[in-house]
Amino acid sequence: MITVINAFAVSKGKVLLVQKGEFWILPGGKLEPDETDGEGLHREFHEELPLATLHIQVALGKVIGLTPGSGQRACVYIYGCSVEGDITPAAEIATAGWFTLLEARLLPLSPITQAILTQHESFLLASKPLTKS
Repeated sequence: MITVINAFAVSKGKVLLVQKGEFWILPGGKLEPDETDGEGLHREFHEELPLATLHIQVALGKVIGLTPGSGQRACVYIYGCSVEGDITPAAEIATAGWFTLLEARLLPLSPITQAILTQHESFLLASKPLTKS
């Protein structure tokens, strides 16, 4: 089983997703040997979205599943994050964007990403902007 780290980046009621191949996923990737979760998440995020800055806020938990590309069994550690800057994609990422939960569920999400959004919906919803009365 491989270890993967994902950034559950939220802002104003939206989650940051990247498109890799046919699926939309959370930014992140495989942890390298001797790398801490934080180091690995910053490295992966910078490879995928080099113009943006990631701020890790809280560990949200983990999900066990199959990676969308290779189908490897993975233990995915999820970190609640915020992001500053331009989310122009690089490397193997085709595009990136901010999506509401409803918009995200209409995309072809990987099974792991679907599970993470379901399990941690409250983290996303807590980031909603205040509405005017």
